[in-house]
Amino acid sequence: MNIADHVKRLEKDLDLFEWRESGAPVWELARYSVALAAKRTLPADGNPPEQAARRQAVSSETISSTQTQQDNHSSIKRRVERFRKRLTLATKRNPLRGGRCDVVLFGHPRRKLENGRWIDLYADPVATILRKDYDVRFIEMDWVPHQKPEVSSDLRYIDGLRRKARRFEGFDEFSTAGNAKLKALGDGLHEAGFEVDLTTIVRTEIDRWFRWLPTYTELLQQLAPRAVVLVNSPHLKALVSAARQIGIPSIELQHGSPTVGKLNYDFPADQSFETFPDFFFCFGKFWTEGSRLPLPSERMPTVGFQYLRDRVSLYPEAPDAERRIMTISQPNCRAALAGLTLATAQRTDGAFELLWKNHPVEEGMQDETARALEQAGVRILPPSTDLYETIASAGTIIGGFSTALYESVAFGRRPQIVETGYEGLMSKLVTADAADLVRSADEMQFNQRPRPDVVDSLFATRSDAEFLEYFAKAIEHGPRL
Repeated sequence: MNIADHVKRLEKDLDLFEWRESGAPVWELARYSVALAAKRTLPADGNPPEQAARRQAVSSETISSTQTQQDNHSSIKRRVERFRKRLTLATKRNPLRGGRCDVVLFGHPRRKLENGRWIDLYADPVATILRKDYDVRFIEMDWVPHQKPEVSSDLRYIDGLRRKARRFEGFDEFSTAGNAKLKALGDGLHEAGFEVDLTTIVRTEIDRWFRWLPTYTELLQQLAPRAVVLVNSPHLKALVSAARQIGIPSIELQHGSPTVGKLNYDFPADQSFETFPDFFFCFGKFWTEGSRLPLPSERMPTVGFQYLRDRVSLYPEAPDAERRIMTISQPNCRAALAGLTLATAQRTDGAFELLWKNHPVEEGMQDETARALEQAGVRILPPSTDLYETIASAGTIIGGFSTALYESVAFGRRPQIVETGYEGLMSKLVTADAADLVRSADEMQFNQRPRPDVVDSLFATRSDAEFLEYFAKAIEHGPRL
């Protein structure tokens, strides 16, 4: 079942984009979350039982460890630690500290580098460039843990804003028309086999909107920036609307792989959106041509991917790369990827060293798949292994669907995409002649290379000066009215 197509049909039949509750654009707020919830109900799309059990165990261990640690601390020490944290949040980490700024930047979850520091792959490099011409206020999102030490020493936390948002009045009750929309949408999803807690999802999104819209409005009024930059637009709809109401342009930095079928980047052409950013800065023209964004081309400049460009320079191709094959796993199609990897091991009969890179949520998983791979001589890489360094060390990359497969093209690889049911999300890469779709190990092609023009289409090379030029033009053009 194609969830995206089904949801798009329902939203058209039910006029869901016309649905408003006390002024809130309900379907703009809830569309992506509803589609994700429906997707999770598919048996093939659920997490493996071992993964769910591992997460539950980790959660229990964390709670137990925290409780034990607290029991060992004196109440005085705990009070001192809480005071110190509150003092830091109110001073050094306070988004309002320092008065007005030119740019407010909302980031993305960070990754640990080999030097021990934590970096936001998408926002940190951009913040460094912007600081050449602008005063930047870099703010960490509320759903991101405060990992230290961070690359940006002046990073601010959103904790205080979250507490403020909780004090605003949230969403109360659905209107009569709203309840009718909920029922019609729920029936439509149910008929297709999707059992979704629709009321809770929609209510949560509307409630978040009512609490965060005035919070972001107050923040922007106090900071008075010239532009707002963000990485995760699905989580920052209220921020985009607040900026537009005040007259400040919002700019989204690409962080994943936009494509048709992902409802945060797949919009109807005849619909205007008040919660989608005014500009979309993409890695390359491939991404805007392969998705349906509600913006004209002049508001979607290709700015490249600074972090990836640096990693390609840092990790040149290993001299013996042609001797290795690496599979980049995904939890939703782990078994299918393992099956093809095992078949490839049998087909090549020791001619290659086979590597397996777990998805972060699969790290440490000891299931039948892991045991079968180890028994076949496939080397499962440890969690600390750098993804890009490993890509540079292997001449052939296998995967199902992942941004990492696109990134492997930047390293001069032509990924072998396994038919797992998710290959539709990667079809544009195959059409662009940058990857091969394979159904069995017999169809695998080893050590193939993409054309240089395809690489540039995916990840354009841009200088800092060019990025700043695009950014200045965005400020000049302003919000999309």
